[in-house]
Amino acid sequence: RDWKLIVTPDDRDLPDELYHLAADPRESTNLAADPDHAATLARLRGALNRLAAETGLDDSGLPGPGTAS
Repeated sequence: RDWKLIVTPDDRDLPDELYHLAADPRESTNLAADPDHAATLARLRGALNRLAAETGLDDSGLPGPGTAS
């Protein structure tokens, strides 16, 4: 687990956070806005979106209509 992505779907005003845990175990440098890490951010966002779709979560992070709560 070299990377950590933090999103706050219920507060769109908060920026995403991306940390390279192997290089920054204290999570002091947010790399989400760093163009050098755009591919990693896109990969992790894609994985999160697939997980949300598979589990019935909508983009707010809450169960979508017709899903068990």
